[in-house]
Amino acid sequence: MLVVEGSDSIDTNKIKDAFNSLEKKGITVNIKEIPDIEHEKKQIENIYKIIVYGGDKPGIVYNVSKMLADNNINIIDMNTEKAGDLYVLITEVETPENFNEKTLYEEVEKLKDNLGVDINVEKIESIEM
Repeated sequence: MLVVEGSDSIDTNKIKDAFNSLEKKGITVNIKEIPDIEHEKKQIENIYKIIVYGGDKPGIVYNVSKMLADNNINIIDMNTEKAGDLYVLITEVETPENFNEKTLYEEVEKLKDNLGVDINVEKIESIEM
């Protein structure tokens, strides 16, 4: 899926016409205008990136996800990569408002010991959503 934003003067029918040639090549293109949704912008300051890397083994995603859920930490994004024997899990999370940052680091240390992997935690500068 690809979402594109443009000016109000864009004609959706012209865009559909431009992609008609792809249909002849067997590529299906669906174009739909998405109405603007007004929402209140919110400053988010409690975002962290957690990077797990080490040997691939069962239970890494499960144990990281469980630790986060047990601490009411919301997963924003989670990606995994495997290169040979090296496994990498990159997770962006949002902690609750009054969450003690020290708790996150303590829980990560427990995971490192239990899973035998390296884990880095980086606080992400505040973002506006």
